[in-house]
Amino acid sequence: MNNSKNIAILTLTLIVTILLTILITPKLQSYRLKIQEPKNQSNLVKSTKQETSDITTNLLGTKIDYSGKGVSEVPITIINNSNITELDLSDNSIESLPSQVENWKKLQIFKIENNKLKSLPGEIRNFAQLTILDASGNGMTDVPAEIGQLSNLLELDLSQNNIDEFPNEILNLKQLKTLDLRGNPVKESHLKLLKESLTTTNIIF
Repeated sequence: MNNSKNIAILTLTLIVTILLTILITPKLQSYRLKIQEPKNQSNLVKSTKQETSDITTNLLGTKIDYSGKGVSEVPITIINNSNITELDLSDNSIESLPSQVENWKKLQIFKIENNKLKSLPGEIRNFAQLTILDASGNGMTDVPAEIGQLSNLLELDLSQNNIDEFPNEILNLKQLKTLDLRGNPVKESHLKLLKESLTTTNIIF
C-alpha cells in the first residue's frame, strides 16, 4: 500500500516537473533573445553607419572619404571603383599608387595630402576630368611628365614636398588657376620658367 502511494507521488512529481520545464524553457529562451537582440542590432547599425559614412553616391557620381584611416595601401575596393568623382585619401601612410588607378577616369577631385608618396604614377594621364589635385605634405621628389595631360586641372597643390624641378609638360596646364609650391626647393630657373609660361596661374611659392 505504502509502495503504491510512493509510486503515485513520484509519478505526480515527475509530471509536474515536465510540465514546468515545458512552460518555463521557451520563456527563458525568449528572454535571452530579447536581451541579445538590441546589442546585435546596435552593432549592425553601427557597422552600417561606418561603411556608409565613407561613401556617398548621388546622381553626380561617387564621393569617397577614406582620410585618416592609417592605411599604407589603397583598398582594392576603391582601386576597382570606376565611378569615383571625388576621392579623399589624405592623412594616411600611403607610399605609392598602383597602376590600376587608371580606372578612375571620372575623377574630378583628388586629395592625397599628408601621405608618404615619392611620386605620382604616370597613369594620372587618365584623369581627364580632374580639376583639383592636392598632393601636398608628401615626400615627392619629382612630378611625372603625364601631369601635362590633365587639361582640365584648375588647382594643383604640391606644397611641402621635396621637388626641385618640373617636367616641361607642366607648362601645358593652361587652365590652371592656382599652383602651390610652398616648402619645395624649386630651382630658380624652373620657377622663372613657370611664371613666364603660366601667365594666368597664381603661383604660390
